[in-house]
Amino acid sequence: MDTKKILVNEREAAELLGIKPSTLRVWRCLHTGPAYFKLHGKTIRYDRDAVSAWIESQAVTPDGAP
Repeated sequence: MDTKKILVNEREAAELLGIKPSTLRVWRCLHTGPAYFKLHGKTIRYDRDAVSAWIESQAVTPDGAP
């Protein structure tokens, strides 16, 4: 079983989310949005599966219950 993480850069993560990379930067400052990795002090990467899971966690049902 291959458990290797597929990491994407900020631009690719933003594309998955349908937002601008600058929005991800703001979210990181606000400590919100999908989890990310900070490699070597400044290189930001996102786990592609974690981004997808975060999107799913944002679903709101029509009756307003999460």
